[in-house]
Amino acid sequence: MRTEKGKNQTPILSGSKQDQNPGGMMQLLLFDIDGTLVDTGGAGSRAMTLAFHDICGVEDAFSSISMAGMTDPTILEEAVSMARESGRHVDCNFEDVYSSYLDHLQNELRSGANPYRVLPGVTETLDELHEDPDFLLGLATGNIAEGARVKLEHGNIYHYFKFGGYGSDHGNRTHVVKRAVKRGSEYAAPRDVTRAVVIGDTPRDIIHAREAGAEVVAVASGFHSREVLAEFNPDLILDSLEEGHALWEYLSRG
Repeated sequence: MRTEKGKNQTPILSGSKQDQNPGGMMQLLLFDIDGTLVDTGGAGSRAMTLAFHDICGVEDAFSSISMAGMTDPTILEEAVSMARESGRHVDCNFEDVYSSYLDHLQNELRSGANPYRVLPGVTETLDELHEDPDFLLGLATGNIAEGARVKLEHGNIYHYFKFGGYGSDHGNRTHVVKRAVKRGSEYAAPRDVTRAVVIGDTPRDIIHAREAGAEVVAVASGFHSREVLAEFNPDLILDSLEEGHALWEYLSRG
């Protein structure tokens, strides 16, 4: 929540970048979704499991697959490979799986059976950053684009993001980040983009951001602890996006 005059409220990101750095620079802030912005309470994995069963005929296909930080195409490829290794004949179209998945995802979220939540500090942080003209907020996520939209619209935070790179662009997350940077640079034109920062909660976010030439802020709000994330040497580690002051200080260094 932004500070109102006469109120003893402190914005989660203190200061004004327009005042600190007039003219500034254009920075792309690329957010992961699951475990960084929202917790769907398992709605995503449940929906994918149901869709894979509907289309590919394999029940509980992802029980031994760690989805954290993976792209949706890679998750499906892994499930198909494991099913075939176990002797199952699997021949299904991924586009059909995605279509079924989106139906199941919306049903799972609407049912209220899964404890969906926007993670602490997210809305306040996005609100502050969104109002600063020197930042462009985008997504760098393994979710297919429509899945990303459904998950974020459910928490009323999709409108903060103007562009993104998605699992539907490429199965390799490094290429997903590169696509996000390309789209962000096109959106920012004629201003030049001088910096891209990925914000995510898994080692894969860190690894693939580095490979794409981006900086990384790791957030221990999802599937991995601060200690695990530190092993992959991100530029900054936060316990959650409630630590807006530390994020602001890092971004302000340019």
